[in-house]
Amino acid sequence: MKRSARNVFWAGMGAVALMSVAAPARAADPSEEECLAANGDWGRLRDAGKLKAARARLLVCAAPSCPGPVRDECTKRIDDVNAALPSVVLDARSGAGATLTSVKVTLDGEPLTDVLDGKAIALDPGPHTFVFSSAEGSAEQKIMVKEGAKDVSVTAVLGATAPPPPSPPKPQGDATVPPPPAESPSSMKTIGYVVGGVGLAGITLGGVFGIVAISKNSSANCHPNDCSNSDAKPADRTSAQGSADIATVGFIAGGVLTAAGVAFVLFAPKDSKADAPPTARWEFSPRVGANGGGLWLGRTW
Repeated sequence: MKRSARNVFWAGMGAVALMSVAAPARAADPSEEECLAANGDWGRLRDAGKLKAARARLLVCAAPSCPGPVRDECTKRIDDVNAALPSVVLDARSGAGATLTSVKVTLDGEPLTDVLDGKAIALDPGPHTFVFSSAEGSAEQKIMVKEGAKDVSVTAVLGATAPPPPSPPKPQGDATVPPPPAESPSSMKTIGYVVGGVGLAGITLGGVFGIVAISKNSSANCHPNDCSNSDAKPADRTSAQGSADIATVGFIAGGVLTAAGVAFVLFAPKDSKADAPPTARWEFSPRVGANGGGLWLGRTW
């Protein structure tokens, strides 16, 4: 009798254990009412853009305990929601460019993760705010996630970035000043033509006034080299002398200018490439000194 009672005791304990294990399994299976409610909820959540919640409700009505037609419909809709559900991949870098993994991230103010492992994270479409925090610093990233977008990269830089290298200092003091560009051959020839033209005009003017001086000398009845005779008219003598002076200046200045113009044209440098070294320049200018003035023609570098 004792052995029989002992067997009955252990058999009862086994039945209790089996009931305790089977009870949670049956409690995890949704009832028919829960299946129907989940099947009605997922569509409204999908239309509101809450794809994560819609997928959670589809998983309920796709359970084996749900009626066959409801279970089949929910199972088929799970694939559609998964295709529309976007995802992001989070990445964080230090100011020096090193990859960071121990980073706390919040999504729209709610904790999201403490470790960045490169895995995609599903979230609802729309605007979102990510806040990255680590020992290096913190950063905020705002993005717009489109429906169906997969593995969208969200990267944050934590900490100060390295400053750019300083630019080389500009030369000071006795820095070499680049020489002025040499005048082009065409400009020098143009100057020569202008100066030569002015010189020819001076010679022509001297010739005109020379003829006038000869004419006035004749009317004054004076020798071409001497107008001091008493029979000559003072006014004619003065006018003849002035015309002769103008003629002399015209001949001299015209001759100098004409020679300078010819020199400009003849000695103008030939055309050269842009990277050729600078050549000498011809310079023509008036000069005034202690003993008088004159015109200077020469080459400068």
